[in-house]
Amino acid sequence: MNLRRSLILLATLSALTSCTPVDSTGDLDPDVGGQGGGQPGGGDAAAAGGVVPSGGTGGQPAPTGPTFSEDIAPLIAVHCVSCHTEGGAGPFPLDTYAQVKAMALPALDAITTGRMPPWKPNPDCRPLRDERIMAPDQKALFGAWVEQGLAEGREGVLVRALAPQGEPLVADLIASPLSPYTPDPEKPDDWRCFALDADFERETYIVGTQVLPGAKAIVHHVLVFLATADMLEELEVLEAEDPQPGYTCFGGTGLGNTGPVGAWVPGSQPQVFDPGTAIVVPAGSKLIMQVHYNTLANPPAADLTEYYVTTTETPPEFAIRTQPQVNLDILIPAGDPHSVHVQEINGPARTPLEIIGIGPHMHKLGTQIKVDILRADGTRECLVDVPDWDFSWQGGYRLRAGEPAIVNPGDRFELTCIYDNTPENQPVMNGERLETRDVQWGEKTTDEMCLNYITTITPYSPEGQLACASYLECEMTCEQGDTLCLLDCGSQDLECGQCIIGELFGPMKCGRTECGGDLAAAADCLRTCIPEALTGGRSVSVCMESTCPMEGDALAVCLDAAIATGACDEGLTACNIPR
Repeated sequence: MNLRRSLILLATLSALTSCTPVDSTGDLDPDVGGQGGGQPGGGDAAAAGGVVPSGGTGGQPAPTGPTFSEDIAPLIAVHCVSCHTEGGAGPFPLDTYAQVKAMALPALDAITTGRMPPWKPNPDCRPLRDERIMAPDQKALFGAWVEQGLAEGREGVLVRALAPQGEPLVADLIASPLSPYTPDPEKPDDWRCFALDADFERETYIVGTQVLPGAKAIVHHVLVFLATADMLEELEVLEAEDPQPGYTCFGGTGLGNTGPVGAWVPGSQPQVFDPGTAIVVPAGSKLIMQVHYNTLANPPAADLTEYYVTTTETPPEFAIRTQPQVNLDILIPAGDPHSVHVQEINGPARTPLEIIGIGPHMHKLGTQIKVDILRADGTRECLVDVPDWDFSWQGGYRLRAGEPAIVNPGDRFELTCIYDNTPENQPVMNGERLETRDVQWGEKTTDEMCLNYITTITPYSPEGQLACASYLECEMTCEQGDTLCLLDCGSQDLECGQCIIGELFGPMKCGRTECGGDLAAAADCLRTCIPEALTGGRSVSVCMESTCPMEGDALAVCLDAAIATGACDEGLTACNIPR
């Protein structure tokens, strides 16, 4: 009993001096992270989990129950020390017996309740790669070790982070921000975006990625996004408005919902894509890195995080693409503790969709996000479910190799986002909790999002032939000269829709030169309907008919005439639509 009291006192003191939150809301939570995998529990400790043995038992009788050296050190090596090591992102190290013993009780509580290791997706929804989940027998083993007295076993055993599985990434391109950045000491959580120094003068094929944080002790997580050539002017504006390196960002890059092409959280391993697949980077693109810095446990330091890339000269058989599924119409009333928003999203029109990755995203009012596949036969299949959303532990997830989600023509998606907009759940800014207010979609901290990225593999087509490759089949169902129907056909494919919109309505394009007045009158309507159509919501024609029927009809009549006279031929041909 005296031992247990001593442990409780020691653990409490350690928790008060060491445990820190992962965000600035003031909630204390032992931040134990790590990479899932492995089934340690007895046997050769060195082989089981990156454990370096030294010394003996000090002449004491060998314990009969679990010991740190043989059972617990391998467990900690697999699940904890990717964060909790000296110089790591965790607020306290778990490298030695003394360190683990001091934190044993709070660690047991975090493990038992499922807070640690941090893994938010519901494992009953769909199996994912690299799950950070302790098996029930592993949890029981740790509990038994605590209950039976925290036996050390062999003395001097040192826990080291489990070595990365597989070969390290062989990179032929290393991209980084132009200069180091030191996080703002007034912001315990600092989100920063940087344009990286890599240029893509021609179409490039990425077959492997790895993010290497510079100041690892303060880097919480990293996302890397693609900014296509049409986004670079806006990127320059964002950078010019901020005197520090990069620019402040929160919900995204501020350049639209382009999906991530690289990521890092503690314990991440290099990503090497399956043979025959690659991320296709269009010529003229830039890479944008978003870094979340957390300085609650460690002081600010200069950081220069790098993005390692492996490319190939060989065009892939399949292109890896990421596209958003969104609900832009969210309105979360002030004070609502359970604001539910459900959006049905179109599935593929003609060919099956093969999903290999998912990336749910909300802000700080979110409590749950889920995506289901609604099968044409009336059944429902879970794609991703995060029942206890935590903005600080968001991530992108890869489906297990050989187990993609296949979505067939006739299937649809259902995106569900739930929020808590009560006073006690408001985010903290500058040390003060915000007042409740109605919240809508947006990229600021005070806004919200309802968004899921799906990563798919589709047959690759060379640059210039990619957009609208399947457009003609849909176009055959349109009446002659029905421009809104043509927009509907294009919006069934994200890249085709983006191409058509740009070629019809961009600067000096036919929609502006031929129909400027009608386009201006319908501009607000188009800003709503086009993003909704491109992300799987209502078609352009249905949306405009219900939102702005008079303005939509006038614009459609003008565009019909412009297309009939050939004024738009050059732009449509650029989208692989023969005229």
